Amino acid sequence: MKKLASALLSAVLLGGMSVAAAPAASAVTAPGATASAAPGCVTETKEVSKGYGTITVCVNEDGSARAYGDLHCTAFGAVLVMWEIGWETASGVKVSTVATAGWGDDDIEFDVDPSADTDGIKGITGVDEIYLATIYM
Repeated sequence: MKKLASALLSAVLLGGMSVAAAPAASAVTAPGATASAAPGCVTETKEVSKGYGTITVCVNEDGSARAYGDLHCTAFGAVLVMWEIGWETASGVKVSTVATAGWGDDDIEFDVDPSADTDGIKGITGVDEIYLATIYM
């Protein structure tokens, strides 16, 4: 269900493009922590048919977070590969896209704070899931 929600959110944000979520999205928690309260860092490496990458996600006790790593799109044409994260917050899970590769920018490194700015996700308490998704235009 969470994969479907993420795919639908991506489709809406990207204007009706078709979306295929990575088949192996997994729940993530810091070592020794529960999914609902996971200050600490988690690193995952994933591969889909059109790309691959490694991401490290860190959740801080003050409700901020950081996501950094690399992402590579191996497809030609109108295909994007993106890292999406389901963040646990006091008001429920909120999904954000933290990196996108493709359309000539096929190999990227990123370092983002999803809680930054006025529109950022506030009160992050953990990571629900990390998705590597492929978007077909």
